Amino acid sequence: MCRDSSRADNLIAKGALGVMAIKKTIVIGVFVAAAFVGSTTGGDANPATPPKEQPSAAVLVAQLNSDVFRKRETAEKALLAIGANAIVAVRDGLESGKPEVVQRCERILPILRKAELTKFAEAFAADTSLTAKFDHPVWNRYVAMVGDGKPSRKLFGHIARRDDWLKNLDEADARPAHACDIYREAVHEIGKTAMPLSSFRNLIPIWPGDQPEDMAYLFLLGSYKNSDPTAPLSEIDFSWRYFVTGEARIQFGQGLGLGLRGKRLDIDPKKADRSIEVDDGSGDAVESGRVMLMLLAHWLEQRNLWMLVSEHVRVLNDDQAKQLLSFARRSIAEKNGSTYCRPYWISIVRRFGEPSDAARLSSLFEDKTRLNWPTVNRFGTGPGNVVNEAQMREVAIGSAIFLRGRNPSEFGFKGLVGDPSAKTRQGNIEARQFAIKQNDKEVKEKTLAKAIAWLAIEAKKDPPIAPAK
Repeated sequence: MCRDSSRADNLIAKGALGVMAIKKTIVIGVFVAAAFVGSTTGGDANPATPPKEQPSAAVLVAQLNSDVFRKRETAEKALLAIGANAIVAVRDGLESGKPEVVQRCERILPILRKAELTKFAEAFAADTSLTAKFDHPVWNRYVAMVGDGKPSRKLFGHIARRDDWLKNLDEADARPAHACDIYREAVHEIGKTAMPLSSFRNLIPIWPGDQPEDMAYLFLLGSYKNSDPTAPLSEIDFSWRYFVTGEARIQFGQGLGLGLRGKRLDIDPKKADRSIEVDDGSGDAVESGRVMLMLLAHWLEQRNLWMLVSEHVRVLNDDQAKQLLSFARRSIAEKNGSTYCRPYWISIVRRFGEPSDAARLSSLFEDKTRLNWPTVNRFGTGPGNVVNEAQMREVAIGSAIFLRGRNPSEFGFKGLVGDPSAKTRQGNIEARQFAIKQNDKEVKEKTLAKAIAWLAIEAKKDPPIAPAK
């Protein structure tokens, strides 16, 4: 009985195993078939649909004007998702003239720029090796002006630590037409901070404008075209007084002088209420000075106040002033440049230029703009003093004669009352000395005509001049 039972159990077990083997074979076959079918469906017989390509930023900006509200909303979200790479297209959308596009781009652009600015500032601060690559508009403009090196990065690093400074620079880049207002407000803030400190003069170790980055920030912000503010002179207007005080810190603060020497200020560890000069940490004081000089030059190029330009150029040594030659040439060639500062830029060319630079001045030989020294400033030309009045063409023609190796006094350029006659290029030769001290208009015209005729003959001896860069 037991043997029969055991035998039966064995048969059942073998049957079960057989069934399981058959099922296993079937399952494996199903998986193999499925795999085979899957491989064929992924082949040429039935190709899969490739992922859909995302529209470009320009296309998405165009979709902001769609008749379908959902499409407009989707396009706006997509532009925000793209981030910084959509900034150019969104900025173009502001000029589209389509109200819906303009309105949405005005809303999108600040968000994109703020996010990108934060990302850039954090990345710049994290770059302790000073070697990382960056592609932000503010950085790109800065590098185009001064170059990319350790000294320039060190200086920019101090600027980038100030969120308000970086925001203003980014705003000026986004809206260059409003750079004047942004610059004026920035200078105004410095003046507003500095004025109350005069009561505690001996207790302030480092004043606004005493660090190189203070000046570098203002120079960079004020280097946009038309950034020189014009306003009525009023001692009652505290806003204007704050501005005048703030801009005076550029001249009288220590920041510019320190930057030109590769120095900065630090708190004296022995006397907390005093400051001491230290190296700026760039390891190259000469290059640091060049960076600061280039920023100063770009800022001066946009000023239209004769006294402001002359006062800053006078503090430079010959080597530094000579490095402004390209800026001077460009200012002379710029038709819509700073009219009242042009005579001082001419003095740079007259001092360091080549004889062929006389031809660059020919574009001003008919310019009858009146120049009153030293009253010409941003407050208006005013009646001036007729004795100390000359015209732009006189300065240009007299300077051209000087560049050609002749003394302008030989042609009748005697200078203005109280001015010594021009002698050598190495001397302190003011623009006033290249004027014709002659109230007789007929005599003046004959004198100028004679000088122009002589210069035309001399110009034929020159090779063609390269355009000003």
